[in-house]
Amino acid sequence: MERNPENDVAEAAPAATQSAARAAAQRPTGLAPAQWLAGLEAAAQRVEVPTASGTSVWRRWGAGPPLLLLHGGTGSWRHWVLNLQALSASYTVWAPDMPGYGDSADAPAGAGPAELAEGLSQALDVAIAGDAPVDLIGFSFGGVVAAHLAARRPDRIRRLMLVGAVGLGALRNARDQAMQRWRGLADEQAQRAAHRHNLAVLMIADPARIDDLAIEIQCQNAARTRFFSRGASRGQGLIEALQQVTLPVCGIWGRHDATSSGGIETALNAFHQVLPQASSQVIDDAGHWVQYESAPACNAAMLDWLAQGAGAPPA
Repeated sequence: MERNPENDVAEAAPAATQSAARAAAQRPTGLAPAQWLAGLEAAAQRVEVPTASGTSVWRRWGAGPPLLLLHGGTGSWRHWVLNLQALSASYTVWAPDMPGYGDSADAPAGAGPAELAEGLSQALDVAIAGDAPVDLIGFSFGGVVAAHLAARRPDRIRRLMLVGAVGLGALRNARDQAMQRWRGLADEQAQRAAHRHNLAVLMIADPARIDDLAIEIQCQNAARTRFFSRGASRGQGLIEALQQVTLPVCGIWGRHDATSSGGIETALNAFHQVLPQASSQVIDDAGHWVQYESAPACNAAMLDWLAQGAGAPPA
């Protein structure tokens, strides 16, 4: 089924929104990446929520309607560092570490995306108390979990945005073999070189954009990852979850996203086959980690789509 272009997010965001997003996507200057990340974390409110499988750690920035961000595989809240300032200017941004990642407790044995979503659902009503509708954005594997959460909790989730969605039936194969192991390498320099290589293979299309901050984020995220999402990201996982979602949905991809073995059009066609009325946008000059590699454009796209809903703050 062909997608309806009328449903696509406008290619050019309003100038004011683009300008604000661009200003909010600055990388650290004058600070080492680890120090800058520590400052960003210190600026957040940390909320620890007991769940059936252990403590779920959430972080909060800003004020306004609640916006929940779910990171990708081998990730943490740090997947969103170049988006937090732009989004928190208008929203209360919540970025948990999903079960098995970062500071949160391990995922239950044998867990998949549905079980991770169940743990987040339990924590949601504590961290974001009340009945305010929550907008939800999931990146990569976090999009699969987000779709399960949206299907499970239409009473709380208002809209769903998928960034760099996987689980649409076509995932890389040869690129998996090109990934380098970093565990067990003799020194930090060798580990960082492996992380740089892996970012180029999977996450960032332009090697020139793999800066020290991206490598530091990858180092910190990989060191705290205990849930490995590769199997859950393959096949039809996202499609099956989206078939149960009745909320407005939008998808954003980088044109050079390496996770789709058939190219970005394969992912788009699969997405619109399930959700023909959904919005979508492809951001040029970006790969899988589009919200980092092309942060200004992705910030603008996210803010513009979020502003379309009832009760959203003015652009």
